[in-house]
Amino acid sequence: MKKIYLLCMMLCTSLWVMAQATSLTVDCQTPGWLSSKIDYGDQQTVRNLKVTGYINREDLNFIGKLTQLNLVVIDLGDVDIVEGSWDGAFKQLTHSWSSDYSYNLQKLILPRSLKLYKEHNGVGKVDTLIFDIQVNKIAINRLSEYSGESDP
Repeated sequence: MKKIYLLCMMLCTSLWVMAQATSLTVDCQTPGWLSSKIDYGDQQTVRNLKVTGYINREDLNFIGKLTQLNLVVIDLGDVDIVEGSWDGAFKQLTHSWSSDYSYNLQKLILPRSLKLYKEHNGVGKVDTLIFDIQVNKIAINRLSEYSGESDP
């Protein structure tokens, strides 16, 4: 009986140690370092990501890579983007943009501190968008016409 009990305890312990995170909250106080805050194994399995602190374009690109894996819920509500604006894409868009990049999210919470938002048509799909931000104007860029400048 002791052997069975010991075997069960060892099995539970090993499963607990090898478990990968599906929900993560990361506090990033240094913009550009978000990728170093999430272990590789967690990057492969995370489905819900909440980020607090300060991020930049490099961190948004990293989040974009996670959307290509398993990430479906992104909470950026308590984030400050150091540039102060965001274009709605998790990847830097240029006129060489290709259709191999898109994201499908269940939920996206935009940063409350966001001052400027410029949406790119056709980049991704979001089921639920939490838009509690300070923006008073939204510009839309069409990807087929994207030239690096915003539409009027």
